[in-house]
Amino acid sequence: VTHVQQLAHMGQRSEVFKNVAAEATARAQWAEAHLEHSKLEQILRHRQECQEIKLKHDAGKSQVKDVLQQHVAALKDMKGVVESAQRETLLSRKLWNAALAVKKRGTGLNYEGIQCGGKKM
Repeated sequence: VTHVQQLAHMGQRSEVFKNVAAEATARAQWAEAHLEHSKLEQILRHRQECQEIKLKHDAGKSQVKDVLQQHVAALKDMKGVVESAQRETLLSRKLWNAALAVKKRGTGLNYEGIQCGGKKM
């Protein structure tokens, strides 16, 4: 084996090592890119899940707000009914007291015939 042949053989080995190193570098870069891609996919999935949860939360808040508004409206209606009933009760008392006063004075009027709120006393 001549010196030239030895140098040629070493050059071939050097070329092989360069190719192996280049392939290893390419594989490492591919693995790194794949890992980065996986991380990005995971982040995007997480972001999408968060958005879906927020949408559900917002929808729930809207439903709660609607129900609360319905309750407030119902309470206002009930307040109106109670106030109306209080007025009728006060009027009934006044009429009843007036009827009793008339009877006590002996005017001859019959308090049983006095109408109050559509009902006979």
